[in-house]
Amino acid sequence: MHPIAFKIGSFPIYFYGVMMVVAYVAVLLVMRFTRKFEGFSYDQAIDVTIFAIAGGVIGARLFYVALNLSVFIKSPLHIFFLREGGLSWHGALLGGLLGMLALHIFKKMPLGKICDFASVHIILGLAIGRIGCFLNGCCYGKITDVPWAVEFKGANLAGLRHPTQLYESFLLVITFLFMLWWWKRKKFDGEMTMLMFASYGAIRFFVEFFRSNTPNQYPRGSTLSLAQYFSLALFSIFTTIVIVKRKLIKGKSIPKNEEPGTII
Repeated sequence: MHPIAFKIGSFPIYFYGVMMVVAYVAVLLVMRFTRKFEGFSYDQAIDVTIFAIAGGVIGARLFYVALNLSVFIKSPLHIFFLREGGLSWHGALLGGLLGMLALHIFKKMPLGKICDFASVHIILGLAIGRIGCFLNGCCYGKITDVPWAVEFKGANLAGLRHPTQLYESFLLVITFLFMLWWWKRKKFDGEMTMLMFASYGAIRFFVEFFRSNTPNQYPRGSTLSLAQYFSLALFSIFTTIVIVKRKLIKGKSIPKNEEPGTII
């Protein structure tokens, strides 16, 4: 684990922040090609990324603070120490969605298209960002004896642990490639957004089994974390919507056989 990338004088620059910058640069490069899927100009694509990131970061931090309220009540100023880590992906999703709504209102861009465009790139950005989590030593896993276990020395954690950040990063890269393939096959605006919610719900539900959580993140008497319940809801709801919506569209595109005429 190497949380500090380098120092400017005595001021440390954390890998967590560095990887966020890398993620944004990667998105800017990729969207020069992917913007064509939604018919956006490069300026429109830039607008989407700015609103998505602004909403996502704010939502991610607020959601993380809400889940760890007892910690931040003791030290409220740490709410603003983003460079030390502490963002919630579920909060980023909701915040990013609000960012897209704001863009739709102020720029009059079609909501379904901008959400679809942002969603695919959010998956890519998170895949890179999770590497920052790994280097920072946050979002770590449970103690294990698997051959690829990692020791997070800087976080003062005992034992070797699952590198859950890398598990998630790998699964997100696979999801990103899948979504690029699916994009040309989408049937309605908003479909990629729903696939993003459903896909991440499945990924997070799986990774949570290996992730180390504090007791307050589990409802009383439950073996599943709050994040898992939320992720399961995301997967179930949005998968169902996509399946039903695509079937309805397919049904409308197939003309019904006309009733045979009656011979008099």
